[in-house]
Amino acid sequence: MGSVQISQKMISESGRSTLSKKRYESGNLRAWIESGIMHGEYLKPIISIEIAKEMVDTRHKLSEGKPISIVIDISRTKSVSKEARDYLASEEGSINLIACALITKSRIQNLLANTFVLLNTPKVPIKFFRYKTYALDWLKNQKQN
Repeated sequence: MGSVQISQKMISESGRSTLSKKRYESGNLRAWIESGIMHGEYLKPIISIEIAKEMVDTRHKLSEGKPISIVIDISRTKSVSKEARDYLASEEGSINLIACALITKSRIQNLLANTFVLLNTPKVPIKFFRYKTYALDWLKNQKQN
């Protein structure tokens, strides 16, 4: 398992404003919060129930249990186990999740992601994008329930 790291970076020369960046990294995934949205990347080609739970636990730790939206790059993902799909679509996997945007890079990943939605009916709005900028714009417009 990885660990949560917090670093601060100045974003104005006057020192009035800082950006706190919380990060998590393990061999399975990478995640950070930027501008109030969690960004994640699965690093393994197969998402198991353990990796899915690690992503959800990471979301809770980085957001300090507060509701948050997430954008996840699934470009390395080839398959997701049934247990992982069921968990991610469940109440438990969706606690404090406002909305989820998935970044796909291929038609196969789009098919995989659409199959997930059709078979599992996630509890929160979910949408697929080829470009992260469009995903972030969509997430910023989602309202907290």
